[in-house]
Amino acid sequence: ALVFLNNDKEKEFEDKMKEVIQTCPEKKDEFEARAKTELDAYRERKATAMFSQGLKVLLDENPENYHKNKEVYEQTLRESVSLYPPKKEEFEKKGSEEFHSYQKRIAKKHFEKAIQWAGENNWEKSNAELHKCLEFESGDFQIYNELANNSWEMNQGAVSDEYVRYLEKSLELNPKQEKCWSDLYKAYNELQKTDQANDACARGLKYFPDSQELNNFSR
Repeated sequence: ALVFLNNDKEKEFEDKMKEVIQTCPEKKDEFEARAKTELDAYRERKATAMFSQGLKVLLDENPENYHKNKEVYEQTLRESVSLYPPKKEEFEKKGSEEFHSYQKRIAKKHFEKAIQWAGENNWEKSNAELHKCLEFESGDFQIYNELANNSWEMNQGAVSDEYVRYLEKSLELNPKQEKCWSDLYKAYNELQKTDQANDACARGLKYFPDSQELNNFSR
């Protein structure tokens, strides 16, 4: 009967065990316990192998294949857990870590493409790639810095509310950016929002009390 498990024939194994028990009913409990142990071990091995195979699709870093790979990964995770529920927590924890790492790599690919488009002065295509980044990595301040820069370029150096929003978001994520505080102060000033400009300067000085430029603004 165990030969069937070695050849991935679970149903045949179960059928054969029924025959064995019918042949030797006095050993029913012993055979059933052994069969359960062997079947559990088989399912664990199979589920683990299936799960590992599903993770391999996450090695594909082509952004165009993201949705397909995500679907394959999620389907494989469901099937692995269904096959061997005792490993549900382990599979889900490992899967979550690997998938998050995969998303960060995809975001990086979009970011690199955005920088490339910006280098060619194609701000619209650069923005499109940056917004794709945000689908995967919304907590990266550098993305908002690039969006602010693109907004500045697209408006030919004119300050817009959009530009200010991007600077504010970047600083929310990483306040340790001296130049960004200066840019925010100057942007609010240009928009004739004196109170907001002074507030930006004060906030910046909390992180950079020795900043010559920010101190000059505060006078």
